Amino acid sequence: MRWWIVFGLMVSVGCSRSKAPDLVVGNYVGWQISMGSATELNGKTGMLEKLALKADGTFDYQLKSNVMVTILQDVHGTWIQSGATVTLTGTTKGYVNDGYKNEPDNGPYSQALTLNSGMLTGGAYPKGEHYLRKEGTGAPPVSPSKSK
Repeated sequence: MRWWIVFGLMVSVGCSRSKAPDLVVGNYVGWQISMGSATELNGKTGMLEKLALKADGTFDYQLKSNVMVTILQDVHGTWIQSGATVTLTGTTKGYVNDGYKNEPDNGPYSQALTLNSGMLTGGAYPKGEHYLRKEGTGAPPVSPSKSK
């Protein structure tokens, strides 16, 4: 009888581990925090940021900006999750014109993001100023320290 309990616990623990990445799978949109408010990067303000984490372990990332600089970036590759870290590895194809560079931006791509309360943070942005949230979940909470 005891071995059934042990077996049941092993199966349930094993299942919960295999299901953990499913929580991360989905379509995300970028959010920028500035002067106490959150702006969705959906293209309406000149910036677009989308990330699709697929159940098969692949991803598509798109970044477009026409605000002060021109950035066009399409990235495709694979993703893995280890604890709260989601690592994207792939190839980028794009273009950058920031006043200094006016050239293609193609090559390898790697970025580590942190999963926190259903949001992905990190990358090249300062902490607390940028988030990726699943589409349709609304704005991220704005930190009181960022609203001053």
